[in-house]
Amino acid sequence: MNFSKPLQIGRLVRRYKRFLADIECEDGSVVTVHCPNSGSMMGLKDLGLKVAFSMSDNPTRKLPYTLEMVQVEGAWVGVNTQWPNKLFQNAFVAEKLEAFKLYKTCQPEVRVGMQTRLDFLLTTPTQRCYVEVKNVTLMRNESCAEFPDAVTLRGAKHLQTLMDLRDQGDAASLVFMVQREDCTRFRPACDIDPSYAKLLQQAYQKGVVVIAYSCKVSPTGINIIGELPLELEI
Repeated sequence: MNFSKPLQIGRLVRRYKRFLADIECEDGSVVTVHCPNSGSMMGLKDLGLKVAFSMSDNPTRKLPYTLEMVQVEGAWVGVNTQWPNKLFQNAFVAEKLEAFKLYKTCQPEVRVGMQTRLDFLLTTPTQRCYVEVKNVTLMRNESCAEFPDAVTLRGAKHLQTLMDLRDQGDAASLVFMVQREDCTRFRPACDIDPSYAKLLQQAYQKGVVVIAYSCKVSPTGINIIGELPLELEI
């Protein structure tokens, strides 16, 4: 996935009110940008970090700029949570996801029950697979990607839904899209959300397919590199 226009580079001044950030541009001016990430962004919001941001062509947008990525110790980390689903769908259509090559169609935003939506429904003439995709940015040590970076009740709800679908005979998968390439494996952040970590292990034991993909992230684009080994034992 390549960006249609080159991203602009700046330095992070502050991130606040969850969805706003101030950035100092290369010319010294400061702009307020939309921050498309509701997580804590642990390790990615320190003053002075190098960032890359895009500009929208939509003249009606209140904030024309969007924070896309943050650079930490030389590695770009994608923070825009709208891209993981697009990365998954693009790779599926291009038949680059070995774990999902059995399936022929990919339907986004599928309602399950009255109050839950999952990201994708993959199908063959005889089988269905429900897929939920999560954006991962956290790496604290040992080159290990972790999720979540804050307590996630919504994530727990999605896990329970995937387990329920497995009980009903459908295939189910949880995909962690790691928007950074400096990680060598993935594990749940047990100290941040121990309940989610336990539920993830239960889902895996029930047959929910858990996959973590590493991504190459740069101001020119974001692309899936391959799968990361999992460490799900707690």
